Formats: sequence, C-alpha cells, structure tokens
Amino acid sequence: MGTSVRRVMEDTVLAGQWLLKKDCMIQMPSRILHKDSSLWGSDVDDFNPRRFMKNEVQKTESGKRPHAAAFRAFGGGKTLCPGRHFATNEILAAVSMFAMRYDMTPATGQWELPKTDKTNVAAVVMEPDTDVEVRVSTRKGFEEVKWAFGFGQSDNVFAVVVEDHEE
Repeated sequence: MGTSVRRVMEDTVLAGQWLLKKDCMIQMPSRILHKDSSLWGSDVDDFNPRRFMKNEVQKTESGKRPHAAAFRAFGGGKTLCPGRHFATNEILAAVSMFAMRYDMTPATGQWELPKTDKTNVAAVVMEPDTDVEVRVSTRKGFEEVKWAFGFGQSDNVFAVVVEDHEE
C-alpha cells in the first residue's frame, strides 16, 4: 500500500474550501505525487529513467528539479519503510542479473507501454491492465553460467528517499 495515513491534529481548512476535522484520519496516496506534472514535468507519464539522475535537466515548468521528498516509493517520515535498503538491493540484484543473463523481446515484435487505468490509486506498483507477453531467452555464452549474489558489510547507503541523504 503506497498511502501515508495521518491524524488531523486540529481543524484545518485547505485552499479555503476543504475542512479537515480534528482527530480524523487522512490518506495521502504517493501515486498522486508521482503523477503530478507540476512536480515532475509534462512528461510525467513517460518512462524516463534519467529523471532521477543528479545532473539531468528536468522538464518541469518551473525549471527546477522536484524536491527530493516528492518521491515517496518507500513512504516517508514516521511511515518510512525500515526494509527499504534491503528491498532496493534485492531489486537491483535481480534486475541486473536478469538484464545480463537474458534477452527479452515483446511477443508482438514491438514494445508498447501497457495501460494501468485499473490500478488502485493506493497501489505502489502500477499493475498493467492486461498481461505483457514477452519472449525470454538465455543470452549466447551464458547458457552454463551459474550466478551467485552475496551481501557484505558496507558503509555506503543507496539513498532512495530524502531521509537517507546525508546533509
């Protein structure tokens, strides 16, 4: 669930029209932030892996990079995921192994971005509305390769969320 939940501490009026009553609970789906073109730019719906690189120029209307706290894949503040580093390392290891060992091609011959309209607004991962059919084959020269992953002690942190950045 990609939703932060907070208790309203005092009656609060937002934008002069929405009353949040004291002691009520509010939910803030991170996906709303992740799909906000005023934060991420007009290409918010495009797959752009360079969007998060420090030296990339952002296409936001303000000309500024989004605030680091706008990316909430692992929650934030009091609801920050304690397993975020482990999960990030697992994901990077699995994806890098897959990318090095296998070739993947679309079954239709052309890649198409799947629609995700049916995904629940509170979901962290955008689930495709239909199956994505692919052909997976072992890369030539890797047929007999055995893979092993190990994690050792490290002082480095892969800073995915703003709370992990050292000042």
